[in-house]
Amino acid sequence: MPASSLPASPDATGDIGAALELDLEDLAAGGGTDCIGALACGRSSFSYRRLPEPRLRLTVQKLDDSFFDIEIARSATVWELKVTIENLFSALYDDTQKTISWNHVWSHFCLCFKDERLTDDKATLRGFGIRDGDVVHALP
Repeated sequence: MPASSLPASPDATGDIGAALELDLEDLAAGGGTDCIGALACGRSSFSYRRLPEPRLRLTVQKLDDSFFDIEIARSATVWELKVTIENLFSALYDDTQKTISWNHVWSHFCLCFKDERLTDDKATLRGFGIRDGDVVHALP
């Protein structure tokens, strides 16, 4: 039964009673200040904010056995991992005159996880079984 045809009980008071007595024209016009909920205000849907995706914390081990930590989205691809590494190095060495040719780096070195080369830039890290706290190696 539509809200406009529901009889208000004699003891209904306050905003609930007013919302039940609204006719459909008022609902279509957006209701009033006595609206309760989205439907009473004439809205047909609710909106919500998506929660931020949890991040993966990874350690990248370089050829000289030094390492650094990065954070990346759990749904990230190999390409996004490479971009994150590039951005980290760019931020670290921003004040120097040196430039890094990332095309050269990625053509001569690759990232590996558990003896598996991460060569498909479109593949997800999840597809390789990479989890929070894992170590990814940079190998020639």
